[in-house]
This record gives sequence, C-alpha cells and structure tokens, in this order.
Amino acid sequence: MPSGSDYMIALVESFVLKSIGQLSPAREEQIAKLEPWLNVTFRNTGSWDQSIAKALGFPATIQKSFNDLFRQYLQHCSASGESSSPETFAKQVAENNFAAQIRGMTSTPSAANHPG
Repeated sequence: MPSGSDYMIALVESFVLKSIGQLSPAREEQIAKLEPWLNVTFRNTGSWDQSIAKALGFPATIQKSFNDLFRQYLQHCSASGESSSPETFAKQVAENNFAAQIRGMTSTPSAANHPG
C-alpha cells in the first residue's frame, strides 16, 4: 500500500507536469477533487497546485524554473540520443529534489493534522 509520502510525491509530479503544460485534463480533474482535503491539510484556500506549492515552500517562480529545466532535459536527451518523456522528467524532479523533504513531512506529525 502506498504511503502518504508516495501520494505527495505523485502530487508533486503532477505539479511539475502542470508547470510544463503536460498534465492531462483528466488527471487535473481527478486531482482537483482533492482540493478540499489539501486545503484543510495544508491550511490553504486555493487550488490543489497552490496547496502543494505552499506546503513545500515553492517560490513564485518555480513553474518557470521547471519549464527551463524541462527544456534543458529535452536538449540533453536529444544530444545524447536518450529517450525523453514529460512523465520521466516529472518523476526525476520530484524524486531527486523533493522526496527527502516530503518523507520528512509525512514521517512526523504535522501541525496541519492537529487542532491548533
């Protein structure tokens, strides 16, 4: 059974895909249904992607940064003859940059999960 951190990493992957314009409308619709839960969990009042950004402390420029990284990734794959996909890129970004932070968030009780 996937852990809470696995679900959060999947949400970050979706955030990255949305940032680079590669999140399918069907997947976005599925995730949007989680907004009430995400807003309560992360004490937010916005969209699902705003809740993720707030929870992880993303700067306002993160989507541009992900776009820039995606272009570099595509150039690298093209130059080296490697295959590329938006999903692979998003998974690598989430795992390599945010997994440790997420696992730390989900392994200890969060103030967001307790009455204030």
